[in-house]
Amino acid sequence: MADVVPLIEDIKKPIASAVVPTRIGSDVNYMTYDQIAECVDRGAEILCHTYNHREGSEIPSLDEETIVYEYQRGFNILARKGFPSCDILVYSSSTGNYEICHKSAEKVFKCGIKIGGSVVNNQNSNKYALARYRIDYASTEERTDWNLDDMKAFIDDCVRSGGWMIWMFHTSNSKYLHRVVCDDQGNPIFESDGSPMLMYESGQPVYDRNEVGFMYHHVGDVVYIPMLREAMEYALSKGVDIVTAQYAYKKYFGGN
Repeated sequence: MADVVPLIEDIKKPIASAVVPTRIGSDVNYMTYDQIAECVDRGAEILCHTYNHREGSEIPSLDEETIVYEYQRGFNILARKGFPSCDILVYSSSTGNYEICHKSAEKVFKCGIKIGGSVVNNQNSNKYALARYRIDYASTEERTDWNLDDMKAFIDDCVRSGGWMIWMFHTSNSKYLHRVVCDDQGNPIFESDGSPMLMYESGQPVYDRNEVGFMYHHVGDVVYIPMLREAMEYALSKGVDIVTAQYAYKKYFGGN
């Protein structure tokens, strides 16, 4: 709410937030239903991120009936709360790579977005294994940073292919969120080596996600929100529209 929603209001393009019902309002780190509804009113779309965000290591021990049951629970909760876009699933963790999850999703949702892929989707893509392109600091030991030039190249590929891409990122992962020093206009101040100047307490970088209201996140070696803005503006300059997941589904797969 402090970073992404103001950005999409300014650019006047939508964004989707995939939420886990069992986490909503469960502690200070997660939005409440009222806050989620406010995000929708301000231009966000709400997708389902499973019922309880099971890790990929748990999936092999579950049967299809259990997975379908949990998917249905997640969908039902969000639907009752009045979020119609919750019929689109974003798989949790590495579960998007399991065939049993794709089969289970077919019984509840109209499409599913998997954990990775980094390819352009089109009308021939498996709609229960849609690829997403991760643009934040990856949750791996390698800690691959978002490279804006790579992102622009991916946008160019999308333009050439005529397909559509799903950008995916986290704003809630405290492991990769840091406060950075900004000037009076809210622009980040950089060190002599070009990296953002971090804010410190007791010799340690400040990266407490319980604190809200700051504008910039230091994610890997980039300043996150300004670079997201630049990527969005670059896409728009190339004639790529930024649309809701619901619009993209109808455009490429038809139906409601």
